[in-house]
Amino acid sequence: MMLYTENPLFLQDPIIRIAGDTLYVNVHEEGCRISIVNNTTNEVQSYLGSCVFQYVGSDSISVCIDKHNYVPYVWHKEICIQNENIVASKREYHAKNVKVGNHVTDQKPQGNVTITNSNVSIKADKV
Repeated sequence: MMLYTENPLFLQDPIIRIAGDTLYVNVHEEGCRISIVNNTTNEVQSYLGSCVFQYVGSDSISVCIDKHNYVPYVWHKEICIQNENIVASKREYHAKNVKVGNHVTDQKPQGNVTITNSNVSIKADKV
């Protein structure tokens, strides 16, 4: 846990984007720690610097950016479950927002979500 030694400043909004299974994080301030959290496995990878790219491999990802005397910046990937047929499997989704339906994003083909003989767990602030 970082301690503030003066009034904390706010980090400028970083540029965060996902392309395939790669997550790109670009911060504007120097000397930031960038932590990537896989919310399914609770694995954390941290980097120092102003730019990082990381193979994601999970839909449940959070990013925390912190720096001494700055308020931490936290970002959660939104999960969209669309056009999926989930059969006889176990799935866990962890995110701030989870959208489920036949047209919740333009990033995937439209289609219904069906769940048959499966164990699906969704942990989110908003579903």
